[in-house]
Amino acid sequence: MQSLIMKERQTGIDIVKAIATFLIVFIHFFMSIGYYQTPIVSNKMILMTFLRWGGLVAVPLFVMATGYLKSKKVADKAHYMSLLPIIITYVILCTLRMIAENSVYGKIHTFKSGIKSLLSYQSAWYVGMYVALMLICPFLNRLFNSLSDKERRVFLATMVIVTMVYPVIPYVFPSYFQYMYILTYYFIGAYINEYRPDVNKLLLVALYIGSTIINGVITIINSKGGAFNPGVLSFVDNGQNAITVAVSATAVFLLFYKTDIRNGFVMGIVRSISKCSLEIYLIQAAYNAIIYTYMGRKIGSAEEYFYYIVILVPLSFVLSWITAALYKAIYGAVSRLLKNAANTKHNG
Repeated sequence: MQSLIMKERQTGIDIVKAIATFLIVFIHFFMSIGYYQTPIVSNKMILMTFLRWGGLVAVPLFVMATGYLKSKKVADKAHYMSLLPIIITYVILCTLRMIAENSVYGKIHTFKSGIKSLLSYQSAWYVGMYVALMLICPFLNRLFNSLSDKERRVFLATMVIVTMVYPVIPYVFPSYFQYMYILTYYFIGAYINEYRPDVNKLLLVALYIGSTIINGVITIINSKGGAFNPGVLSFVDNGQNAITVAVSATAVFLLFYKTDIRNGFVMGIVRSISKCSLEIYLIQAAYNAIIYTYMGRKIGSAEEYFYYIVILVPLSFVLSWITAALYKAIYGAVSRLLKNAANTKHNG
């Protein structure tokens, strides 16, 4: 019975991570087409504004999945050593990405600027955030796991208010607390793992759609016929800490985290995407550079990209996924060879 529960948990989280991975590629579509510099006046731009907010749940979903999966981790050697493959992958793939960007855009990265970019995580801010989160998560876990049921509810509600209400109602709390919103998403994931709530699926769909509509309407009103301006929704990371985004992201997480897929082929695809999520995130920017530079020669404005969303986003995603899976296979093979060689030398 316990094994079935664990299988369900992992299957559901794989689905959540696969959705988040696709949405990462989707949200970067808007960064690549000049959307943020284009006035929101046409129907296409208005629709893209709602789609943009719908996709912004990607990073919150990843962080909640991290809290869900890592909430029992302790500060031991195995935990910290697990960061090494992530850092190695980050360095390799970001270096290759900068080489690809140089070939597309001209020499925009020098050796010096490339090193600086890697050390400051300019090429992939999420990796820097994730590494820092993993360094402190054993201690976050000790805090969370030491609380009673009631204290956990009060603590989580307090974190939501302090880090996510400020963007919607400014000046309630000092603004610097909103930069802790990543911790709030982590604790939401940990809370869900602990209590495994069941929420009506229709309600969850309504919450996601309703929050997305609210975000879109606020943005359109604030933009006043000009370029993207989310107003009160955008204080940190383009609005990822807004309470409305937290509601929509939590709704998506709760909608899928218990889902089981019985079709082996489909589950294999979902699991592959989930396992390659980091690599896809790091690789997709290189494909975006190639795809959108080429398309930019044929398409004049951001709104003209509207009909190409269903082609360009899946194209970038699939290419990134294939490349990521290939990289992961090569990395795994090399790691096994090095490990076997080290064992042979030690035994000899």
